[in-house]
Amino acid sequence: MGLFVISFFGSKTVAASLESAQRQFDAGDYAACAKAIEAELKDGAGGEERYLLLSRALMASGKYPEALKEITKALNEESQSVRLRWQAREVFLANGQTTKAGQMVDEILRKVSSDPSSFRDAANLVVFGRAALAKNADPKRVLDQLFGTALKADPKSRDVYLAGGELALDKHDFALAAKKFGE
Repeated sequence: MGLFVISFFGSKTVAASLESAQRQFDAGDYAACAKAIEAELKDGAGGEERYLLLSRALMASGKYPEALKEITKALNEESQSVRLRWQAREVFLANGQTTKAGQMVDEILRKVSSDPSSFRDAANLVVFGRAALAKNADPKRVLDQLFGTALKADPKSRDVYLAGGELALDKHDFALAAKKFGE
């Protein structure tokens, strides 16, 4: 019983610290966000969300070499994550490593195609859709089938709306973009 109580409250503290770091990021305090996440990782916390947030904070701060170092560690720790691979693509591009960025897209498509049932949540569907678009998939199919399915899976997911709006902007469909961003 005692172990359960410690474990239960410990997980609440970990979640609260991740939420606190996310608030710092959202407020534009990227340095504090990165510092908080780095401290948690040093203390043994891990997980896809922390690595994503750390990488985003470092990128937003212009610390591209540090982001590269951290995303490389993250890929080793969370080898099945397609979301980390998409973030790694962004980091590789920022560091001028276009070949590695392309490899991340290929790995995302391969992982999802080989085990689609493991990647049916909204966040993974959005990444899969973005990767498919990077390989010139039909934008209408991606919007309807992947982003549509993602929206049904999680109607509150901000990323789904952003992905749909960004796709519409890329295709110069400003009316659709306004609709997607307004939803």
